[in-house]
Amino acid sequence: LAAFHTTFIAVGVLVFLPFVHRFANAIERILPDRGPMLTRHLDDSVLQTPAVALEATRRALSEIGAETFNTIASLLDSRAGDVSEGRESRLRSAMDRVRDFFPRIPAGTDEEPLPDIRLAQMHAIDHLTQLHVRLQAPESVREVLDHPRLREVVALSREILEKGAAGLREQGAENWLSQIESQAAELANLRRIERVEILEQTAGGSAVPGQALKLLDAMRWLDGMGYHAWRISNYLRADGPADPTPEVEPSPPHPEEPQERGTI
Repeated sequence: LAAFHTTFIAVGVLVFLPFVHRFANAIERILPDRGPMLTRHLDDSVLQTPAVALEATRRALSEIGAETFNTIASLLDSRAGDVSEGRESRLRSAMDRVRDFFPRIPAGTDEEPLPDIRLAQMHAIDHLTQLHVRLQAPESVREVLDHPRLREVVALSREILEKGAAGLREQGAENWLSQIESQAAELANLRRIERVEILEQTAGGSAVPGQALKLLDAMRWLDGMGYHAWRISNYLRADGPADPTPEVEPSPPHPEEPQERGTI
């Protein structure tokens, strides 16, 4: 009797196996996912299990981060238009859903402390919020993105965003985060070097002041983008943040210009 049932089930599986994908597609058509794709992991039923809820939040933030990175990367083409209203609205709605879900996750028990994970995700939410300000590039920045002087900076920024998006979706290279960290530092260094040279050339009369100011604004915009992309990637990596040190970020003289990186 046991052999009969085992054989019956095995034959049924073998017959059904070639049609699994068609069956799955049919079920998806009958019962479509009615929730937003970016926050599909956020289910109130997991809130009573803090570890599971925090992992769900990390996955949602990773999806939002990757989509944000790809959206900003599309802006680095000076011929590109503004981000579509629908795309921007989806990202902002997804962040609103995370902000509603995250505070309702209970604190971990003594046997399951989760303060480091919770802190990392708070940092990630803060950086994503600041990065969303860059979803619309200022007109003055867009005007100079194809300037020869910014060619290296733009290429480096695009690499950071592409590697970050792949890494957050767990499709990046093994050392993707260290690459982003190195490139973000290189981007900050390029901004500092170019800033001095542009100011000196402008003072010497070999550069037009109006154009020089636009170039400086664009460099600050790109450097800030690279910085936030690096920190988001760090805090949302699947195996936990590589640098869990709490951030101590001094107030910059310009709202988009980070100062010394320190332990950030």
